[in-house]
Amino acid sequence: MESRERLNPPELLSLAIRRVREGTLACEQEARLFAGPGRQNCCALCDGAIRSEEIEYEVEAARPGASVLQLHFHRPCYYAWRQACTGDLRAPA
Repeated sequence: MESRERLNPPELLSLAIRRVREGTLACEQEARLFAGPGRQNCCALCDGAIRSEEIEYEVEAARPGASVLQLHFHRPCYYAWRQACTGDLRAPA
């Protein structure tokens, strides 16, 4: 996987759309969203580590009959994922 630092927002969106369509990245309704300093978790979109100097978005989603799904994202990766999942392909403000 190419490093997130080398991917611009349109490339992140393209990656998110592709991974959602392939089924390798779920689109889940957020039950809870947390943001804070990175904790070296792997980003669900770009697979890169989320460093302590970066903002980490943690999404918790409840799945019927299953355990809670947790997804971790870099800030730009989170916005690309949300756009891919909602079909809102306008550039984020």
